[in-house]
Amino acid sequence: MIRGLSSMQKENIILSLLFIGYTIPAFSQNLVPNPSFEDTLNCPTNQAQIYNAPPWFQPTANTPDYFHPCSGTFIGVPQNWHGYQFARTATAYAGFGCQYSSMNGREYIESKLLDSLLAGKKYCVEFYVSLSDSSTVAVSNIGAYLSKDSIYEPGFYIINLPYSPQTENPFGNIIYDKLNWIKISGEYIAGGGEKFITIGNFRNDANTNADTLNPDTLIGKEAYYYIDDVSVTLCDSIPTSDTTFFVPNAFSPNGDGHNDLFHVRGNLDELHCSIFNRWGQQVGEINSPLEGWDGKANGQDCSTGVYFYYLTAKDKYGKEITHKGNITLLR
Repeated sequence: MIRGLSSMQKENIILSLLFIGYTIPAFSQNLVPNPSFEDTLNCPTNQAQIYNAPPWFQPTANTPDYFHPCSGTFIGVPQNWHGYQFARTATAYAGFGCQYSSMNGREYIESKLLDSLLAGKKYCVEFYVSLSDSSTVAVSNIGAYLSKDSIYEPGFYIINLPYSPQTENPFGNIIYDKLNWIKISGEYIAGGGEKFITIGNFRNDANTNADTLNPDTLIGKEAYYYIDDVSVTLCDSIPTSDTTFFVPNAFSPNGDGHNDLFHVRGNLDELHCSIFNRWGQQVGEINSPLEGWDGKANGQDCSTGVYFYYLTAKDKYGKEITHKGNITLLR
């Protein structure tokens, strides 16, 4: 409840928030499927289950992980066996080891792209990482390698993959941050036909820029990073339509007939929007441009506060759109 305010003051606050919306052009499609690991085959039950976020898989015998709030605290979100971290987008993310003490130990994640890259075109490659709380080592050398064929090497165990990533975090920029998500990005002129992306540390220990955070740790030295929001898009693409959509910043489901529903408005043919509370639990869902969220979860009123949404949509021209943000529920 907003206490101490008149009904007119409350209405003015709500209206001022509602008119701070988003007008977003429909840009180039992200060629990475399941880019924020939200699509789940099955709820992960243990470590080494990246295959439950298809089409992502492990290209070597080493075992990257998949974290989702549907799991318990061992492999869950935000709490899991490597630490405590919220997803950058929606609720899920993956994780991999980028260095193990004196073993050239590496884990990688790989996925097939939605389409092959076009020769001579410039692509923007981007993803976000965060160092886990359990890590006693931090590194800079995390990169993405684009290839025509899968680099599936099931016999490789521990050893780093001997490829040169086209996008890599700067060598001197060790990523220490355990609280925030750090962007790694770059531009790549495609040779043509590249259809797979593999992410990890491709350098051996001798060529990895690493810093030991706890020198007293004699065993179990590890640089483990969470990863979210992977994208490969045409850098120089421009919209082929002027389609925009509007997402309000607040709504007030109090039954007064004004702003009772959270609506996404625009020239959209398809829409799927998931709403989450601060603990990463899904509380609402919109599955059509004609639908809205009434501020309820399982028939019960959600409390006043800030909620998070993640939406995918398709406009009248067939352009695919993704967007995320916050919505304030006021009663």
